[in-house]
Amino acid sequence: MEFYEAARSYLGTPWLDGGRTEQGLDCLNFIKVCVAKCGIIVDSENQLKRNDPPKKLIPIFMKFAYLVPHADVAVNDFFVAGLKYINVFGIVSPGRPFNVIHVPARKCVIEQRLSFAYDHVRLYRYVPRS
Repeated sequence: MEFYEAARSYLGTPWLDGGRTEQGLDCLNFIKVCVAKCGIIVDSENQLKRNDPPKKLIPIFMKFAYLVPHADVAVNDFFVAGLKYINVFGIVSPGRPFNVIHVPARKCVIEQRLSFAYDHVRLYRYVPRS
């Protein structure tokens, strides 16, 4: 299963602070459940919160992904925006311009146009580890 396919399966799921199921998800657990559907377990001892600085993500992502330049954005990449705090955390889906599936606070899982206008965007790409 592709990450974006896993993400699409949650479209319409309501936002719930700390949520980890189809009954409700927050933006960070959304990524964890999507990659878990693809057979990748993200280290659960690293509990992230929306107000955490993005630098807390780097050690977690580097276990299974690498940073990619904006010009190389592709389907299934992870989209992280925010300098001081994490503002958007989602998965890139197909389409031109590219879209991102994410969970805005107090809304539900949605798909919308990807924008590099967000503050300090980072893109990560999954790489299988042997």
